Amino acid sequence: MAAIAVGALWVAAPADAAQGFLTAPGGPFFGDAQGRRVELHGANLVPKCGSDTRPAKAPGTPCIPGGDRGQPDYTLSPSATDPGRRFTARDAATLRRLGFSVVRLGIVWSGLEPGPKGAKADDPRYCTRHTPGTPFASLGVADPYRQADVDAYLRRVDRTVKLLAREHIRVLVDMHQDGWGRPFDNPGSDTPWMSEGAAAWATCTDDFPFNEPATWQGAYTDPAVNSALTHFWSNDVSANLQGQFIRVWKAVARHYAENPAVIGYDVFNEPSAPTALTGPEFDRQLACFYAGSAHAAASCGGTVPPSQAPPDGVVPEIQKVAPRQIVFYEAPILTDFGGTTTLGIVEQLPFPRLALSYHVYGGVPASGSFQCDQPSCGPQEQQSFDNFREERGQT
Repeated sequence: MAAIAVGALWVAAPADAAQGFLTAPGGPFFGDAQGRRVELHGANLVPKCGSDTRPAKAPGTPCIPGGDRGQPDYTLSPSATDPGRRFTARDAATLRRLGFSVVRLGIVWSGLEPGPKGAKADDPRYCTRHTPGTPFASLGVADPYRQADVDAYLRRVDRTVKLLAREHIRVLVDMHQDGWGRPFDNPGSDTPWMSEGAAAWATCTDDFPFNEPATWQGAYTDPAVNSALTHFWSNDVSANLQGQFIRVWKAVARHYAENPAVIGYDVFNEPSAPTALTGPEFDRQLACFYAGSAHAAASCGGTVPPSQAPPDGVVPEIQKVAPRQIVFYEAPILTDFGGTTTLGIVEQLPFPRLALSYHVYGGVPASGSFQCDQPSCGPQEQQSFDNFREERGQT
């Protein structure tokens, strides 16, 4: 991603989706087809509840297990009875009236690719160790990808995209996860929580126990969660997890490729792993996942063990089917709290139309709260901004 200064002659352009696809010319701003600077004011809209959940009574907790399977699965719906799953034309109009011009709209991997009925974590069909240097075998009838599932899910997402577009609000499609996926939740906690992201079939824990931490942020210190994340970043099990993830992303991008209301795709929310504590190692894993082994050979070969990522990573594969939209990549989760990263610096991501999607939180990671009421929060937030400003100039 080239870092260039924005010309002084640029002027602000309307954020209206009717103005067409955006560009990412380098530097801190998007552009439009006329070369004008586009500044967006955004809101997060992420449905976190599966169809087998019900509303939770605890404040801040969207859902707990046990509900009406007729509810939408990890999507919003104008007709949902649960207010936490409902999004209507009136809601879209309210966002527009408040000045919002873009929504980061969450989708969830397990909603798109739930896999075979009854599949559980550590299923040997998906979690057997793969031999490095050999092709991934076909999963045959166990293949979790079903085009009908993808199409049905995206038809539900379309309803929200259309409601927003009618109000001239653009959409950034975000593949969301918190705590890896559905097998990891703790509805019995004083602050009940659920994870969303990967389905059970994609969860390989090496039989580590899940210790049910009190808060979802604590999941990132749990051995079972970290094992599942490690297998994904190493791509070392028979399911070819990165390959499956990329296949789903290509289906999503192909679906929205001609829709100028969709500005692009945020490929993985807040990436984390045990190696996040040893920054350069996780940076290499992320670069390998984003670019693929054919485009980030140094990063893929430098991971321990060497990654078995596909030749083309998630970024170039999305760009093959959606060449006019922007792919957003995220830095490791600890950068949200002031940590630094070498992602895209030691080995650049050699693709056009890239944007860095970063998060900034005050407070302590895994503390269970993002309330920024500590004296250290302001300086910590500023440190995150300063880090990203400096690092962006090196990519």
